[in-house]
Amino acid sequence: WKAIFVTFFIYAIATNLARSPLKYPPNRQMQRAIDVAEKIKEEAGGQKFNLAVIAERNYEDGYQYFLERWGEPVFDIDALNYEKTLADNLFVVCEMPKEKCDPTHNPKTEVANFGWSKIEGEWEVAGVILYKLVHTQ
Repeated sequence: WKAIFVTFFIYAIATNLARSPLKYPPNRQMQRAIDVAEKIKEEAGGQKFNLAVIAERNYEDGYQYFLERWGEPVFDIDALNYEKTLADNLFVVCEMPKEKCDPTHNPKTEVANFGWSKIEGEWEVAGVILYKLVHTQ
């Protein structure tokens, strides 16, 4: 029994070490959110704006947290209160490869509710692409 237990214990430790997340470098999500939020703050210049994120598994919350913490006027577009919540600028954070980013035609609610738009600015920040969209006239 001791030999079976020791063999199983060694196998369990080896399996856990082989699949340990500690052997991979950190993905620095929080630092990325801070860096991108700082760029949005700089580009917004204190003006009211909307925010969207195009990603497979991420949402606006990480970026929006820091923007709200710094007192930036970020608004979620509310269809029932459209005039008060729609801003002149929409910042779109794309965490996907550039060829999969199409911020003016993305079906995501935050992008679609903004309406017809064009790209006014584009930056690469901390490994993601940041777009500034404005309404088309």
